[in-house]
Amino acid sequence: MGMVHKITPDLLRGVALGLLGAFVLAIMSYHLTVFIFRKRFPVPPKGGAIVITGASTGIGNHAAQHLARQGYIVYCTVRKPADVEAIQALGLPNLRPIIMDVAQAKSIENGAETILAELSKNNIPLIGLVNNAGVAQKFPLEFHPLTDLRSMFDIHVIGPLELTQRLLPAIRANKGRIVNLSSITALVLLPTGAAYGASKLAVEGISDGLRRELVDFDCSVSIVQPAYVNTAIFKKVTQSIDTKVEVSPEIMTTYGYFFRTEKRIKDRAAVDKASPPSVTTDAITHALTSPYPHTRYIVANVSGIPAFWLGWLVWLCPDRLADFIMGKFS
Repeated sequence: MGMVHKITPDLLRGVALGLLGAFVLAIMSYHLTVFIFRKRFPVPPKGGAIVITGASTGIGNHAAQHLARQGYIVYCTVRKPADVEAIQALGLPNLRPIIMDVAQAKSIENGAETILAELSKNNIPLIGLVNNAGVAQKFPLEFHPLTDLRSMFDIHVIGPLELTQRLLPAIRANKGRIVNLSSITALVLLPTGAAYGASKLAVEGISDGLRRELVDFDCSVSIVQPAYVNTAIFKKVTQSIDTKVEVSPEIMTTYGYFFRTEKRIKDRAAVDKASPPSVTTDAITHALTSPYPHTRYIVANVSGIPAFWLGWLVWLCPDRLADFIMGKFS
């Protein structure tokens, strides 16, 4: 007969330490591999132009101001004339607001033509595109309005790809950079956030494909995967949850667990712990200007837990264990 080992606290501690050691070793091995296989790209010159979509507030606005102060010409796409005035009121001559709705093909066409014409007229190279515009929606998939879902994919996937197609010849000619904003939800899908996460997974697929297609042109493509960042979009998520609870009794009857009072309190607490937008600005700036841009930047936190560690933890876990862990966050 084989030996039977009694499960003791010492044995459990040993197993836990062994798993922790394996986890740390995996992280170290990952970073070593990234360093070994990193690729050098030409550094775009200051004075070149960068297009940032969704720059009226939040991540896009913060990054646009920072890059303008660094000496880059930054075209900020916004949807409303009032947003144009707000950006102009900042008094930064390098910030150039332009009306564009990334959900509307004609608006993308007109905006891209205007940008390219101005750059050609002034002999300014287009060196970067940051696809940042986005919306956040939270519904159980069973009740997610398909019109809202299609609109979200237009804003996150189709529109950015169309803008990329229109600007890519100029970016490629200047060995420029593309940065696409994804989300930690592409790695960590939470209940009621699956549709949003699915749209960001599509962004990642397009980004990976672009990166491999453009590598021989010395054009870098990077993905920024933020968790909770202190911007208006996360506050809107909490507000939308409250609104849907009030107007959708059918959702409450079927999925009320995800909209209970304790859950809303937890959501607000997570927003309160959100990282400042400087974390995404730092990632975007590095992706646009470093000779060794990363392919992915996982930044910010979820309920105080660094997104990088959470992403690794879920990736290493079997699906059922990951489901259990995600249940603790929902």
